[in-house]
Amino acid sequence: MLRAPGGRAVAYTENSLVVDHAGPDPGRLAGLEERFVGYAELWSEVLAAHGVAAQVGAVPGEYCPGAHSVNARGRVKLVGTAQRMVRGAWLFSAVAILDDADVLRPLLTEIYRALDLPFDDDSVGSIADESPGVSAADFEDTVLAAYDGRFGLTPATPPEELVTRAKALVADHRVTA
Repeated sequence: MLRAPGGRAVAYTENSLVVDHAGPDPGRLAGLEERFVGYAELWSEVLAAHGVAAQVGAVPGEYCPGAHSVNARGRVKLVGTAQRMVRGAWLFSAVAILDDADVLRPLLTEIYRALDLPFDDDSVGSIADESPGVSAADFEDTVLAAYDGRFGLTPATPPEELVTRAKALVADHRVTA
């Protein structure tokens, strides 16, 4: 599957949380660095609310390396961030690994070996490993509260036609063993 924001190979399971945020962009690359910094801080705060010693910065040997990854203790990547710019708009994507680091490590090792790119499987972490007992629902609630506090959210229900079309595309975007 090709990720809209681009970057190097990323893997995640159903025990991950992907948040995409899109907005208008008045000029080419306007706000790029500010978005990276702001979202990394937001995700760091979300992790800290769950007792994780979160930091912003690349982890040596991480998959899809980036200066705005959010990690635990400078050792394991927990949230990856990426952006995509198109004329008139931006997409910011964050992938939080809630669990399944043990599934992702060997997969990413194989992928990065095939791509002949540097990778250290010790850099793959999960929020469950750093904050045992945190539920996906509680984590999602914290993320929603952080986004609402920063941006103000307006609840909405997508049209049924859109939901039906999205469900029909799931099989095209799922990798199974």
